[in-house]
Amino acid sequence: MKKYLLFFVWSIFVLLSVFGQAVSHDIPLENINTSLVDLEEARFFFLGPMDIYVEGLKYGNKEYVAVLRHDGAGNFSINAPAFSPAEIPQAIDLSSIKIAVSPEGKIRVSNLIIDNMLWSGNLQIGSQGKVLVSEGFRYEGKVPETQAPDQSAQVTRLQNQVTSLNTQVSDLKTQNQEIPVLRERVQTLNQRIPELEARVKSLNTQVDTLNRDLAERNSRIADLQNRLNNCIYITLPKLERELIRGFAQGKPVFGSWSHSGTLLQQEEADQYFAKYVIPVDQRGNEFVYTFKGSSSYDGWVGLGLHFLASGSSAVNGYGYGSSYMVWLTRDPKNQTESSYIQLYQSFNDVHMVQIASAAIPFNVKEGVKATVYINRLDKEIRVFVNDYYAFTFPLEEMIQGGTNVVLRGLGRIKFESLSVWGK
Repeated sequence: MKKYLLFFVWSIFVLLSVFGQAVSHDIPLENINTSLVDLEEARFFFLGPMDIYVEGLKYGNKEYVAVLRHDGAGNFSINAPAFSPAEIPQAIDLSSIKIAVSPEGKIRVSNLIIDNMLWSGNLQIGSQGKVLVSEGFRYEGKVPETQAPDQSAQVTRLQNQVTSLNTQVSDLKTQNQEIPVLRERVQTLNQRIPELEARVKSLNTQVDTLNRDLAERNSRIADLQNRLNNCIYITLPKLERELIRGFAQGKPVFGSWSHSGTLLQQEEADQYFAKYVIPVDQRGNEFVYTFKGSSSYDGWVGLGLHFLASGSSAVNGYGYGSSYMVWLTRDPKNQTESSYIQLYQSFNDVHMVQIASAAIPFNVKEGVKATVYINRLDKEIRVFVNDYYAFTFPLEEMIQGGTNVVLRGLGRIKFESLSVWGK
């Protein structure tokens, strides 16, 4: 708003200037036709400190110039310029100017460009802080012409950028057109989420059911395999000498055991190495070991028998001296709900390794009968479960001798019977 107001004020003063000059040319003021005043090409220059030079004023077919002088008190006077319009520079370039102070205190100014011409000169600080021109300014020649750099590569690059931007704009427009469709699609999918979640839950249930069915089928396959093996007529030999029957001759060495009649129980739920030792001489060639046990606990359980055992000195060890162990177990967390019969060899009270394992179609929770037949001459161990053949494990060398059999328990378990026969 201030800019337009200033221009309006200047225009009024310019008109007055025209009128003033018109009067000086004997044109009566009342005869001036304002419609002949043309300010379209009027140009304003700051002369300083309070003067404004105006040129390009037209009235009729004549052009005029004027100087507007402000007195600092809000008053303007209109004067004719005391110089030729050609003396006013049209362009002043200070972009390359250089200023340096000489030892004498003069200010050296160079590279001052006025109307495409180079000038240089000296300035000095006068009294009352005024800057004075010393020795005038000297013309140094025209500004050297510089050849315009080849901008074709830049133009090509900019054109490529424009093309790329136009492509992006087109893509964005296409995407913008697709937004309503995508929103509708998202809304449809969000509406289907509950249905899909229910479907996933149903499929997970079916997977769990199929896994249980698979475990049961694997158990039935194992059962059928055992039955098939039995058809090969693998039977236990009849040994005439009964060495052990029941638990009366033994004693607990680790764990919480109780013995009542034909029942032997271990009651400590967190016990992993419970042992009940029964002395028996095992220096013959053939032996049959049979026991029946169970565990009603739902978690990881195990029960078994060390045979041909001797040389143990640590009651709470993982192994038991030099011996073999037949082991019935179930571990739902790390395996399956199926029960397994396994064979281990103990080298000392700490080092014991599994040497054979087979899933069985029987549940330790309901009670399982395990039978082991050894023949030192044949160097093999045959294992049976509930009178079904499970597997045979051959040995390069079999443990000689043996002074104990040891009942083992993991968690709460119970034994219902035990017998050892020899020849």
